[in-house]
Amino acid sequence: MKQTFRSNVLLALVLALASATAIAQTERTIEIQTDEGQLDVPLDDGVPLRILTDGDISATAIQGFSCSSGGATCDDVQVSMSSADGGSFTLSPNPVNQGSNVSIGWSGTGAWECTGTGLPGTTWNNQNPKQPSGQQSVGTGPLTAGTSYDVEVTCSNGPVTDTRVLSLTVEEDTIPDPEGCENVPELSDYAGWSEATNVGYDDDFLDPGQWATVFGNPFPGGGQVRFELTKGQYAAMAFTTPSNLNSNDQGRVGSAEAAGGSSGTGVRMMSISRCPGVFDPEYIEDPGCLKTNMGSGTEFNWYGPNHEWADFPGFCELQADTTYYMNVIFSDSSAGTIPPEQDECRSAGETACSLYMTPY
Repeated sequence: MKQTFRSNVLLALVLALASATAIAQTERTIEIQTDEGQLDVPLDDGVPLRILTDGDISATAIQGFSCSSGGATCDDVQVSMSSADGGSFTLSPNPVNQGSNVSIGWSGTGAWECTGTGLPGTTWNNQNPKQPSGQQSVGTGPLTAGTSYDVEVTCSNGPVTDTRVLSLTVEEDTIPDPEGCENVPELSDYAGWSEATNVGYDDDFLDPGQWATVFGNPFPGGGQVRFELTKGQYAAMAFTTPSNLNSNDQGRVGSAEAAGGSSGTGVRMMSISRCPGVFDPEYIEDPGCLKTNMGSGTEFNWYGPNHEWADFPGFCELQADTTYYMNVIFSDSSAGTIPPEQDECRSAGETACSLYMTPY
């Protein structure tokens, strides 16, 4: 791309440029300030950018020069994560309950990219390159309670780097059962069943303890998630209905087939209950809040209090300002089979079942 400027135009190139020729190492945009306004020039990965002008040009880098791998000495490049230089590295909360999420924030002054390690099996490891500054919510499901981990981030600009390490303590989850649930059997009380510590696919680990963490928004909102559980696991996602929930409110969770890798498509059973991990009809207030034999294309329907359809079979009535759990397993057992049978995912040798779930 060629752009010609007259000598009476004042230019400020905003971003990392070492000279009139710079190599874009990741997705970036150069902002050129001209007398007529800002001109945005996208940089393609690995494509040289040449500024051709018949007038004067000045280049100012916001966070130091970008050091290319093409033989530059990088003497003028400085990378720092020190707060004294405007950098940062934070973990919150710390300590964190096992299975909950920890928020990791980082900023490397003068950096082109940053990489993170130290939390095995989570999205913090090997998801690179990361932006030079940002924040990431990381599920601690794969981590071991009672253990401390050295969380490391390295920010770099070519061969120039700076590294910071913080210790994260993972504690046993001590959240008590909701009031009134002390004598209600949770599925983990039965042999062969356990509560899942993540419901993600591949490296996308999601804490299954909260609706908002799994679906990205508080109930009833959400986005499509590939919901994967290994054999004998269940998820119990807590959510609280809005205080203004009324008879006009309704929604559903749709499902679509998902398989691949180590997982196959299974038959799902879902319930909404005031206690976690409940699939026994005796402890579910509304018969419509337990649905079995859910496959691809089926939906779980819920309605606000006193909705005209709430008494229809298969429709789940919810009350306002109330905490519930959406419980999910893969099983083709009929309602009332306690404990439910564990699904084999329809394919021999599969280690997990999965379906796409979408609240709407």
